[in-house]
Amino acid sequence: MTKPVKDYNILYVDDEQANLNSLKSLFRRKFNIITADSGQKGLEILESQPIHVIIADQRMPNMRGVEFLKKVKNKWPDIKSILLTGFYDNQVLKEAINDVGIFWYMNKPFENEKLELVIRKALETFKSKELLKESEEKFKGVFNSMADVFVRRDLKGVGVMVSPSIYDVTGIRPEEIVGHQVSKFFIDPKAPDEIMKSLIENKGVQTFETELYKKDGSIITISSNAKIYYDDAGNPMGVESVFRDITDKKRAGKALKESEEKFRGVFNSLIDVFIRRDLEHKGVLVSPSIFEATGYAVEDIVGQDISKYFVDPQKPEWIKHYLLENEGIQAIEFELYKKDGTIITVSSNARVYHNSNGNPIGIESVFRDITERKKLVEELRESEQKFKTIVTNTEEIIYMISREGKFILSEGKGLEKLGLKGGDVVGQSVYDLYKDFPEILDKMDQAFKGETVIMEHEVGDVNFKSWYTPQLDQKGDIIGLLGMSINITEQKKAESRILKYQKRLKDLAIDLTITEEKMRKQIAIDLHDDVGQLLSASRMQMAVINYEAGISEIKNKINSISQDLLLAIQSTRSAIFNLSPPQINEIGLYAGVHDWMKEQIEDKYNIKTKLSGKNERYSLTENTKFLIFRSLRELMINVVKHAKAKHLNINIKSNNRMMEITVQDDGIGFDQNLILKRLKSQTYGLFSIQERMSDLGGSMTIDSKQGIGTKVKLLIPLGE
Repeated sequence: MTKPVKDYNILYVDDEQANLNSLKSLFRRKFNIITADSGQKGLEILESQPIHVIIADQRMPNMRGVEFLKKVKNKWPDIKSILLTGFYDNQVLKEAINDVGIFWYMNKPFENEKLELVIRKALETFKSKELLKESEEKFKGVFNSMADVFVRRDLKGVGVMVSPSIYDVTGIRPEEIVGHQVSKFFIDPKAPDEIMKSLIENKGVQTFETELYKKDGSIITISSNAKIYYDDAGNPMGVESVFRDITDKKRAGKALKESEEKFRGVFNSLIDVFIRRDLEHKGVLVSPSIFEATGYAVEDIVGQDISKYFVDPQKPEWIKHYLLENEGIQAIEFELYKKDGTIITVSSNARVYHNSNGNPIGIESVFRDITERKKLVEELRESEQKFKTIVTNTEEIIYMISREGKFILSEGKGLEKLGLKGGDVVGQSVYDLYKDFPEILDKMDQAFKGETVIMEHEVGDVNFKSWYTPQLDQKGDIIGLLGMSINITEQKKAESRILKYQKRLKDLAIDLTITEEKMRKQIAIDLHDDVGQLLSASRMQMAVINYEAGISEIKNKINSISQDLLLAIQSTRSAIFNLSPPQINEIGLYAGVHDWMKEQIEDKYNIKTKLSGKNERYSLTENTKFLIFRSLRELMINVVKHAKAKHLNINIKSNNRMMEITVQDDGIGFDQNLILKRLKSQTYGLFSIQERMSDLGGSMTIDSKQGIGTKVKLLIPLGE
């Protein structure tokens, strides 16, 4: 017999404690989740206790998910593994399939219901092997120890296979049956042929009674269940039968008693409450668990009108009519009085039961107390309120805009500067509110086309810096915008004062660039650590409530809220990536450039990208890395906007204590004579890049020809 799902251990390995806590909380009622915050700790757990399914995150320090699963496979090959990753990587997928043989590969963020389904499928696969092994052992054990006798004979009546129990029943050994005509053991030698004829004419299992000779010549009466067995083509091959000696009725009596005791044991051990009542609502049968649930004894129910235990005494009659009109098992919720007078809410699965003629004679139901579930709903409401409080009290303005251009979220303290409160503009059209600000509408339209847009603008006497990021559905279609605006009025005033000091322009420009990058990084961290984690935790709590909710209307509302949270999570993560460059200090400048050009250039604009050179830790300060990354990002964006290129190649290498970076495209190029004019124009991005290289002690050179493309080379000194 296989174990219940909760008896199987599921190991979840992830370096983020919040993810471990959230998943364990989400599935605490469904699975036995064991967690580890590293691959090494996961291996230690595997050494100490049995694990049946592993869920591993790919991106972990010290030991990647695939490396961990390889070690697991070498020592525990039967464990089913599920690999989670936040970024699709074809090489990782190939490695996971070919080297590990993972059961499933899933991208984050994942749908909780889908992960639950994958876990259940993995457990089913694991259990199927257990079942197969149990089945084989059980069959062998049953076959060799069965009291009844199994006989298989071919169409000519020759024995093919027989269980050892033939000897105990008849005194005849199996070898006396296999390969010999079985008809000689029948009192009526025509009986085998008559049985076969009946089975061929009337398909299925049939029961026969006949008489056999035992080895000692005595006669026994047997009851046989027989059927035709077929080959793969559907052709009849012979007869299979199982028979027992019914001369002694004691065996049948003992089997009946064992069956009744087994049923009684299961019935008395029920946790939920089983109750059977007739159509007049009088109790017929009830499980002992009624006492634990309500305080009533079995005798308080059997023979009594159960309507008096319902808060609404008309409810049993309504349930009866509802079940008579709707076939099958129906889920129904109602309230009951406990013996102490308190009221509980129960969820019941009920159906009509019938007599042998098919006529309805009563109602059978199994119910459980779900009063505690209502408390969870209230806790969810409080969780949502906490989320709203965090968003409402952020210093920035956070908003979401639908594809039709209407605000669906508007929160943040920054609204106070505009004389607004959170939610004031929800439902209003941006085209009406910003009709006097065409530059804002132009940027929003640009974002609706798939580009993340950053702009500075004024609303009254307040200056803002705003980000507009496309919000995508699961198919990748744009369904709206996620926006954030920061009040930069004081910053703009500071910039105005700085412009008065021309001599300090170059130094302050560098400081401003670094400050902006750090600010963008901090904003991304804040979104990830606060809003992103809270959204994920809230959605997992929603999934828990959704699983336990009994009313379809509530489930639909919960599903709707959960989907909105999922969209918010996806939009927040997209905003995080666009607000801040990859963690170049952690993964290196080379890897950071690779990730950004792949996701922001190739994936978005269908420009084939290639990064070559040396992937190493270059000796550069943090600020220098930020400036180099920003310069490369601006060069790549210029390619997207102006070059009309199909290919973009970047090479990074070091040479004589200098870092040499080449950015080359196959776009339309431009007139070489225009380069100096563009470099002299301080409003053009190339000037800013040239200034940065100069400040770093390096240089920038440009080589471009119309119709051929453009090559930009950056040289930066290495060292602190």
